[in-house]
Amino acid sequence: MKKLCLLILLAMMPFVSQAAVSIDGICYTLNTSNHTATVTGWDSDYGYLGDVVIPEEIIDNEEKYRVTSIGSLAFSSCKYLTSITLPNSVKIVGEGAFSSCSSLTSVSIPNSLTIIDREVFFGCSSLAHVTIPNSVTSIGENAFCLCIGLKSVIIPNSVISINSTAFQSCDAIQRFEFHCRDIGSWFTWQKTSLRELILGKEVASIAQDAFKYCKTITTIKSYRTYSVPVDCFAAETYSKATLYVPTGSARDYAYTAGWGFNKIIENLPSEHIYLNICDSQNGTSKLRVNPGERYTFEISPSSTQIEKVYFNDEDVTSQLDDKNTYTTPYIVKNSTIKIVYKDGKEGDLNGDGEVNVADHVKLTEIIMNQ
Repeated sequence: MKKLCLLILLAMMPFVSQAAVSIDGICYTLNTSNHTATVTGWDSDYGYLGDVVIPEEIIDNEEKYRVTSIGSLAFSSCKYLTSITLPNSVKIVGEGAFSSCSSLTSVSIPNSLTIIDREVFFGCSSLAHVTIPNSVTSIGENAFCLCIGLKSVIIPNSVISINSTAFQSCDAIQRFEFHCRDIGSWFTWQKTSLRELILGKEVASIAQDAFKYCKTITTIKSYRTYSVPVDCFAAETYSKATLYVPTGSARDYAYTAGWGFNKIIENLPSEHIYLNICDSQNGTSKLRVNPGERYTFEISPSSTQIEKVYFNDEDVTSQLDDKNTYTTPYIVKNSTIKIVYKDGKEGDLNGDGEVNVADHVKLTEIIMNQ
């Protein structure tokens, strides 16, 4: 009876037919059920040679197959492979797929890939530069470990996590550029080569000890101010490195937690945007703010003075708290606050008995001091 049940169960399961083929010198496993193909190991004495371009689609026996994955260890130890180009159809690259390809100098990672798996480029000693596409969300264990020729890496804003060993023993890295929102404690091991750190405008937080062990940093370029832990950088970095910031923002950095560098220079293009402030009595002015941040400020000393408050044409008067303050949503380009006062001189914010441009200046000071 048990054997009969097992046979019935097996009969009900979908049958997946696979075939191994070699087309233009590249080996594939074909899934004939869904017409997809996986690049697999080699069938020659030397493995894959020179510059290899993987096509999006192959044809076998007049049937089309879409190339969607690179198998685990598919190119591993191909010591004569110099470059690899993957198509946007590839969504999975298996563990160790290009490990120990000692002559690999160039790799084109498609923007269809979301995970760089463990040891994918382990020991690719000739790889000098890597640009991670803006589709990758995580970089796995030892992904680039022992890439001893790697000199620069760009991390896009899609990345959420990087394993702490992903770039371990990459002793030639001199430049890291980050565009992800949050930088974690991904480099908690000694790095003796890192010289330059680029923190893009997308970066909003840096974890404690993130760069504490990167003691050779001499240049940091930061495009946005935000509080960071006071020990996220090494003591040597605070004392010896130069922090380059957008024009007009040195004071903001000097008074923001975690940015106590001895040398701050304003020479980067400003990434600030402007919040438009309009009120019914004093006209319009602009306040420079950081994009993607929220601001809390006091609208007026007394709620009896206010008729309406609008944020981007939405009535937000009811959102004022009992202290008559308002917190904006995240600021984007061309955001506008409009304040409509009641009749009379209730717009006298500085207490001089008059309603004039000085009151608008006072409102701006109130916002900036929050």
